[in-house]
Amino acid sequence: RDIITCWLSNRKIAFLKSFNHPALNFQYRTKFKLAKINYSNKRSLTGRIIAHDSYNPQNLTKEGDERKNIISRFKNGKIVLFDYSAFEARIALYITKDAEFIKNNEHKDLHHEIAKIIHDRDCVSDEERIKAKTINIAIIYGGGEKLILERLKYVENPENAFFKIKSFLKPIIDTSRKIINENKENGCLIGGWGNFIYPEKEYAAFQNLISSTATEIVVDKLFILKELLKNKKTEFLFQV
Repeated sequence: RDIITCWLSNRKIAFLKSFNHPALNFQYRTKFKLAKINYSNKRSLTGRIIAHDSYNPQNLTKEGDERKNIISRFKNGKIVLFDYSAFEARIALYITKDAEFIKNNEHKDLHHEIAKIIHDRDCVSDEERIKAKTINIAIIYGGGEKLILERLKYVENPENAFFKIKSFLKPIIDTSRKIINENKENGCLIGGWGNFIYPEKEYAAFQNLISSTATEIVVDKLFILKELLKNKKTEFLFQV
């Protein structure tokens, strides 16, 4: 993780010449300017690699115009974004080690499945999936009944929808309770990579394990990308 953090801290991002930020030291080129972002994996409980400059590209919203300041340094170049689908939910699925539950859902988008359960139909919109995602993540991360019912108030019978969701996610909910109890007994958790996790809040133990697992997966993939991009006319910009 330290090797990848150092590598990320030495990536140079190309910005529009009109863009300025006091935290960045720019190197000027003919049509753009370059700047590095400093990253750390020592500032988060789960070892996430996060920017610790006052300018943080990881926090740029998808809808805002700020992203337009970051450009390709290559002529006619493109910036490509790769993302996981239902990353945390998929990790939670495998952490259950429930063979039947995994077999039935490993090729499915769990957020989409929750939306189908909420609306009791197979065809759901992107907006309905997004709403289901907020509910799904809240449940996986230990959100209480009051919070979930508040988020379900847009449906006709929130209590019934909540019951059906809990029934579907039972292996994940049971695993979450198990992980929380393990943390209470041992004072820490051990991740799949042998890393120690020390949750600061008992109810967040399962969330911390998922986030730590996500971090390790991303670091492994970044090592692969680091080697893949050698001697290629491509530059890796940053990860979230």
